[in-house]
Amino acid sequence: MNHNIKQSKKKQQSKKTQQSKKKQQSKKTQQSKKTQQSKHLKQDNTYNILYKNNLNTINFKNVFSNNKKIAKDIVFLKKISFDIFYSYKYKYPLLVREQLNNLTGKGKDKIERSQIPDNFIPDPSIPSKYSFHSLDYKTYVYYNGSEGHMAPAAWHKLNREDYSETFLYSNIIPQNYLMNTGIWNILEIWCKKLQYNKKLFNINIFTGCIPKSTNSILYDANLNKIQINIPSDIYKIIVFYHIDYPDITYIDIIIMPNNSNNLVNNNKINNINLNNYILKKHLYNSFETTTGINIKKLLQFYNINNTNLESFKKIINLICIPNKLKTIEHNNNFIYWYNFLSSKTIDELYETLIPEDKELIIKEDTYMKYIVQYFYLKRNLLIREKILYTNYKSMEEFDLFFNKFKDELYNKYEINKNTEQILLNITQDKYLIKYYNIVKNKLTKNN
Repeated sequence: MNHNIKQSKKKQQSKKTQQSKKKQQSKKTQQSKKTQQSKHLKQDNTYNILYKNNLNTINFKNVFSNNKKIAKDIVFLKKISFDIFYSYKYKYPLLVREQLNNLTGKGKDKIERSQIPDNFIPDPSIPSKYSFHSLDYKTYVYYNGSEGHMAPAAWHKLNREDYSETFLYSNIIPQNYLMNTGIWNILEIWCKKLQYNKKLFNINIFTGCIPKSTNSILYDANLNKIQINIPSDIYKIIVFYHIDYPDITYIDIIIMPNNSNNLVNNNKINNINLNNYILKKHLYNSFETTTGINIKKLLQFYNINNTNLESFKKIINLICIPNKLKTIEHNNNFIYWYNFLSSKTIDELYETLIPEDKELIIKEDTYMKYIVQYFYLKRNLLIREKILYTNYKSMEEFDLFFNKFKDELYNKYEINKNTEQILLNITQDKYLIKYYNIVKNKLTKNN
C-alpha cells in the first residue's frame, strides 16, 4: 500500500515538473515572439532613418533596373503615407508602395468619401505635359473607364491632406470601371484585412500596372480624340513577415487583366480564389523584364530581407467570399452596375435602369450624379457605334435605317436635353447630324 502511494506521489510530482517545464517553454516562446515582433516593429518605426540611409546605397531607378527604357522615365514621389514610382512616358504611376499598420485607414478626423466630392486633380509636382487631365479621363469614361486609385483612398485617412493625395493624378491609372469596383475592390479589402492578422507584421503592398505596347485612340461625343495608354494588367506584390517564421520573407504577386472581369452569375457574385491569380514562379523572369522591376532590389530599397523568399499560399486563406467582405447592399449595387455597363443596345441600357435612376436622368440639375454621367456617355457611345459601324450597302439603305433610329431616339427614349448638353458638350440634334454626314461622305466616296 505504502509502495503504491509513493509511486502515485512520484507520478504527480513528475506531471507537475513536466507541466512546469511546458509553461516555462511556452513563456520563453511567447517572449521570443514578442521580442522578434518588437524588433521588427522598431524597424518599422525607424523606417525614415533607414530609408534615408538606403538612398546612399541604392537609387530608386535601380528598382526598375531590369528595363532601362522604363527606368529612365521614372520619377520618385514621396507622399505622406505612400510612395509613387511615376512614369513620365505613360503619364501615370507604374508602382505605388504602401505599408499596412494599425493606423491604416484611420485618423483624428472622420473622413467619409460619400460626404466629400472626389477631387481628382493633377499633381503640382508633375509637369503638365507628363500628366493626364480631367478631359482625358472624361473621354475614357465613355468606354466604361474610371480613375483607378493605385493607393486606395480608404487606406489613407491620417488627415485630409493624406486623403487628398490619393486623388492626385500621380496616383491614378486608367482602370476599367467594373474591374475597379468589382474584383479589384475585393482584392483591396482582402489586402487591408491582413493588418488584423496578429501573426503578420511589416506588411508591404506594392501596387503596379503593365502598360500596353500601343496607345488607344478614344473619342468623345464631338469626336475629339485623345491618345491614352490603358494598362493591360494590374498587380499587387504582397510582402510580409510571420511571427512564427521571422527569417522568411513571404511574397507573392497577384496579377489581373484590366477588363470587365465577369464575377456575376445568375445575379450573384461568384466567390474568388486568389490562388488563380498568383503569378507562377517560373514567370517571374518574364514579369521582371516586362515591368522593369527587379524584385530583390525593390525589397532592398525598402530594407526588406530579400535572401529567403517563400510563397504565402500555404499560410493564409486565399478564398474571397464577397458576401463576407462587402455588404449585401454593396454587392447588389455592383451587380446593378455590371448589368448597366454591359448593355449592348439602347434598349438594354434603358431596361437595366431602376425607376429611381430613370427619374434622375430626366430631372434637372442631376448631372453630377455618377449614374447620370455614365448613362449619357454610355448612351452616346452606343448611338455612335450603331450609326458609324453598321454596314450599309447604299445611301438609300442608310437613310431608311437612320430616319427610323432617329425617330426612336426622339420619341421612345426620354432624356434631359440640358443635362445631355452639359455632359457631352453637344446636343443630340448636332451629334446626329455630325455622325450622319460622316457615313454619308463615306458612302458617297465609295460609290
